[in-house]
Amino acid sequence: MFLKIFVFFLSIILTLILYSYVIDKKRTENGIMLDFKPMGIKLPVYEKENRIPLNAYRIYGLRDGKGDLEKYQNSFDESSKNCPRLKNNIIFGKKEMDSFILKYYNQEVLDIVNLINHEFSACVADVFRLLIIYAKGGVYLDIKSKILKDIVPDLEKYNDKLIVSPFCHIPFIFTGWTKVNFPYGEISNWFFAAPKGHPVLREAIQQTLTNIKMCYERKEFHNQAGNLILSMTGPNMLSDVINKTYHQQEIQKLNSFAIKDIFKPTFLGWEGKIKKENENINNSKIQGKNHWKKMKKNLFV
Repeated sequence: MFLKIFVFFLSIILTLILYSYVIDKKRTENGIMLDFKPMGIKLPVYEKENRIPLNAYRIYGLRDGKGDLEKYQNSFDESSKNCPRLKNNIIFGKKEMDSFILKYYNQEVLDIVNLINHEFSACVADVFRLLIIYAKGGVYLDIKSKILKDIVPDLEKYNDKLIVSPFCHIPFIFTGWTKVNFPYGEISNWFFAAPKGHPVLREAIQQTLTNIKMCYERKEFHNQAGNLILSMTGPNMLSDVINKTYHQQEIQKLNSFAIKDIFKPTFLGWEGKIKKENENINNSKIQGKNHWKKMKKNLFV
């Protein structure tokens, strides 16, 4: 009797995995995967430090320099309460971004970033978060994320590592794992941490700037956003760099948690210590045409 029950549930699990695979293949057939060889774009070489500064960086207002931060205040307050030693910093608007890039990088980098239509602020932010953490070290957090538990002990434990998490710690439930990071899906880029000068972040910067330049030169084919952003500047790009780097020993992958609910999805990361809000803030169905996946404007200027 036990054997029959076991076989029954095993068959259900295998069926769900097969179903997930088929659905995933259908959804990713039209996905754009880039494979450009990194160019020799001039970047400063920051010496790698062996500590992660207790600074968290968020980015806001890159689209038009305006915005209402009040709707995120609860997330900021909870983050400070749950992780009081981590100092929160917000880099606001394009002017501040430009100043940062010119101070820590150069005009060439700024010119490449500015090839992107800033209406696609999420795409610009993909690049900018890498530039910030490589130059200064610390923690990157999406504006929509909150810290649920103290992460400072992890920053001290893995003080010389690039700390990342895959999208999910449960295999086969992520749309995209067949092309990106079998079987757990992409490496999330809505949060990560690293010391200043981490070589993998430098590799990611080189790759994403190369991707932007090459796609811009072919913008007659690549001027619609869609899945391109994921591979040009986003988590697919970061996953690919991490998978290929020779610095594997300098990366610490922590489990993520992903509870996929048909009505109210929740994304957790960093072993459940960070949450990405989804209620009315980053739900693409609620944001409608303003969400980058649904915008009909040209990706490049």
